[in-house]
Amino acid sequence: MPRPSIIAYLLVSTLALTTTLAHADTVVLQASKDNSIYADAVTNSNGAGDNIFTGTNGLGFARRAFVAFDVAASIPATAIVDSVVLQLSMSRTPIFAGAQAVSLHRVLADWGEGSSDALGNEGQGAPATPGDVTWTFRFFNTVAWPTPGGSFTPTASDTRIVNDIGLYTWKSAAMRDDVQAWVNSPATNFGWVLLGNETAPSTAKRFDSSEDLSSPAHPHLTVYYRVPTSVDAVPAPAQLLAAAPNPFSGSTSLRFELSSPQAASLTVFDAAGRAVQHLARGEFSRGEHGADWNGRDDSGVAVGSGVYFVRLEMNGRAVDTKRVVLVR
Repeated sequence: MPRPSIIAYLLVSTLALTTTLAHADTVVLQASKDNSIYADAVTNSNGAGDNIFTGTNGLGFARRAFVAFDVAASIPATAIVDSVVLQLSMSRTPIFAGAQAVSLHRVLADWGEGSSDALGNEGQGAPATPGDVTWTFRFFNTVAWPTPGGSFTPTASDTRIVNDIGLYTWKSAAMRDDVQAWVNSPATNFGWVLLGNETAPSTAKRFDSSEDLSSPAHPHLTVYYRVPTSVDAVPAPAQLLAAAPNPFSGSTSLRFELSSPQAASLTVFDAAGRAVQHLARGEFSRGEHGADWNGRDDSGVAVGSGVYFVRLEMNGRAVDTKRVVLVR
């Protein structure tokens, strides 16, 4: 199902006599795919259904909702994402379900939306069709999940309390970072899974899917971003210098320049957008500063060969990124 898509993140090198300005913009994206999985019916799905589910049924079996947004085409690759807001419409819940926490977790492997279409209130799902995500399969019935129930980050990107029928929004810095990570490496954009209360029966929350033609509010993601533009002959407020050596096997030297005293941080990320090692953080004077990276994470464990990204931030905002290659 073709839908709008988005790409947003900073991956741009700034010249020594160049500064970065930006114009603000906003894009609203419809879900590129959404689906549900069912713990008590591990080969059921609801790819073409009107609804997606979180929480548990009356017997205490979990339902989980998957939703993704294509971030590869709607925003220039040099954009800086300021914030993101996910909106969902909750349309049905058990009488005694009450207020329940629904958390958003970044999915770590791709999954599918097939043509399965559940009947009635759709809470039981329908037999999966080829390509559907299920409790045991990422793509039914050819590619299994490493862990039944899906692979996702254990830490929630955001959590909201969902109570009565209505519209609900999720917004956090971690969600913004998720989108930036997807821009950093579009091949790792697998969306989010929504988890409800799975510790008690009858906590289900039903949300309208992108297929529900009668819904007043399909799942959508609003992204607020800025696009930098270069202006010559003005000193850059901050910039990363080229890493040396690069590629490297032992360690590499990472330097950055500040045109005025600033709060800054220097962090290494992997290709999936996860922070690997925090190299420097604090208040820095005007001039050149730097640190060496020895190919290890914050725990001192050696990381594997591959492409990594070093990000310079000023006052909590990304201003420059450099690509480094570690070869073991």
